[in-house]
Amino acid sequence: MDREKLNKLAWGAALSTWVIGDIATTAYGLSDPNVIEANPTSKQVVDAAGYTGMVATKLIVTGAFAGFQELAPDEYDIGVPIGLATIGTVVTANNISVIRRAGKLEAQ
Repeated sequence: MDREKLNKLAWGAALSTWVIGDIATTAYGLSDPNVIEANPTSKQVVDAAGYTGMVATKLIVTGAFAGFQELAPDEYDIGVPIGLATIGTVVTANNISVIRRAGKLEAQ
């Protein structure tokens, strides 16, 4: 696979998990009264600016990482979107786990 295709694939994975997956599962989870935002920084953003603030913050941070990728040496720059995709996968999976546990609490 050529470098450009790999980069697009990696950014697609990053955007799917780090941006969409995290935002969607966080918003869904916070609609349940048994779920709270555990990240203090994210909690401040959501409390102050709601979901719009959460989306704006996520996009700003993602843009910063895209800029960082431009500064990284060519042989390592693919690590930026791969790292975001990895973190996004872990965060999204954790959010799903929290939502499932909250549902079990509610069912009791």
